Amino acid sequence: MNTMNRIVEIAKRSNQYMNQFTANIVRVIEDNADKMLDFNRSQMINSKDADDSNLVHKSTNSAKLTRVYAKKTGKTKPDLLLSGSFQDKMTFIMQDENEYFISSKDFKTEYLAENYGKIFGVSPKNQPKAQKINDKAIIEDYLTTVLR
Repeated sequence: MNTMNRIVEIAKRSNQYMNQFTANIVRVIEDNADKMLDFNRSQMINSKDADDSNLVHKSTNSAKLTRVYAKKTGKTKPDLLLSGSFQDKMTFIMQDENEYFISSKDFKTEYLAENYGKIFGVSPKNQPKAQKINDKAIIEDYLTTVLR
């Protein structure tokens, strides 16, 4: 294939990629779901919510566990790790190229969200890191698709 034909073919694939831009973005970010979930999991394990605030139980209004529960668990702050099933069953769904939803299929999800507030999402502190990961993946996908 001569150079001019190669350039025409690359331009054609680039246009096809850009015509399906939203679908491509959603696909690539969903492929990175585990990395996004890991940001959310680490926040919870570190007693932080999706806004990077301390987890505060609504009935105690405290970021610390009750003395009895702290003694029982050996912890002083809630970490939402629980038995691990809550975090293992976390899901990530892209609504469109600008919006995603994180949740968990575990039975404790409703209780935890009700009692600790906004627990799902990548915190402002982690958003630049998440964006960097996703941007890199999108660029790599574009280059791989267009320059194949």
